[in-house]
Amino acid sequence: MPEELRDLIIRLGAENPRWGFWRVHGELRRLGQRVSPAGVRRILRAAGLGPAPCRHPVRGEWAAFLKTQAHGLLATDLFHVDTISLQRLHALFVMEARTRTVHVPGVTVHTTAVRATRQARQLIWQLGQRAYDFTHVIRDGGGAKFTWGMCRLAKA
Repeated sequence: MPEELRDLIIRLGAENPRWGFWRVHGELRRLGQRVSPAGVRRILRAAGLGPAPCRHPVRGEWAAFLKTQAHGLLATDLFHVDTISLQRLHALFVMEARTRTVHVPGVTVHTTAVRATRQARQLIWQLGQRAYDFTHVIRDGGGAKFTWGMCRLAKA
């Protein structure tokens, strides 16, 4: 194997510690290099770059953020439930990170931005004065309907 290719494999493995040998092999193929996955694995091991999860220890920034901000943190998402009558219901849930208390402000057949906003307001009313304690909302990018409702929750 050419020395340049061997150096490239080691460089890709070292600079991208979360990439396994399959990912490095795929990137090399995209670059037009022909090398076997076993060859990539052998070169990475010889260079002291073991399996991807072991190469890069978890730094813990996310865990540290959650610990320091747990008192003012809400985590939220939408999920759906299919009933026995084959009707799909959408539910919004919000969890308080510190106490792990789960709130389900509403369940609906058709989720819209207006309903998500209404459910967010209902949660604020339920929380009362405690609503002012929360400073962060963690959510996924679950669509425009969900985003607008939870943005209004965060601004409330």
